[in-house]
Amino acid sequence: MEENALESASARETILLASHNKAKAREMEKLLAPLGYRVITADRLGLNMEEAKETAATFAGNSMIKARYAYGLIRGAYPVLADDSGICFHGLDDFPGVNSARWAPDGHTDYAYKTRKILDLLKDNPDHSCAFHCVLTLIDERGAHQFAGVCEGEAVEPRYTGEGFGYDPIFLAPTLGKTFGEATLEEKDAISHRGRACQALINYLESIR
Repeated sequence: MEENALESASARETILLASHNKAKAREMEKLLAPLGYRVITADRLGLNMEEAKETAATFAGNSMIKARYAYGLIRGAYPVLADDSGICFHGLDDFPGVNSARWAPDGHTDYAYKTRKILDLLKDNPDHSCAFHCVLTLIDERGAHQFAGVCEGEAVEPRYTGEGFGYDPIFLAPTLGKTFGEATLEEKDAISHRGRACQALINYLESIR
């Protein structure tokens, strides 16, 4: 970890996102910017979040593991926010769930591959309903706090024209009439699992100002 990176960050205005995912960081930054917070990712401080083993069976459990790990590494220098999220396809017994980023065989990390495999599994299944889940864990000087969000939708063939990532291109949001892969960040944030969890987080942050 780079000490000068810690020294250059304002404890009040900076939140460390315990992740290397820059797409998630961009979403969080946009949501928290109105409160005056900036979001930095783990790699900004040289933290290796791969060492935080996600062994819990729930989104809440894995979110807590990542938050505690990062908060310990920076010795409470400023608040840490961890996100654990994933998608559950109801016709596949809520697979892949907490393993949404890790289930693919042969170490595949490409989401185009994973979404294609999911659609193949659903091909003869009449139930294409699914839900995105997100649990945010914030650890600050007051302790640990968790905020959850869920967004229901339907699996469809990939549609991508916007700013989405991951499983977004195959997630049709009924209230939008389009997939998250076609939606703008503003449209997605208004109804998404992460947007809803983040709104609860924002309510908490506003309450302590």
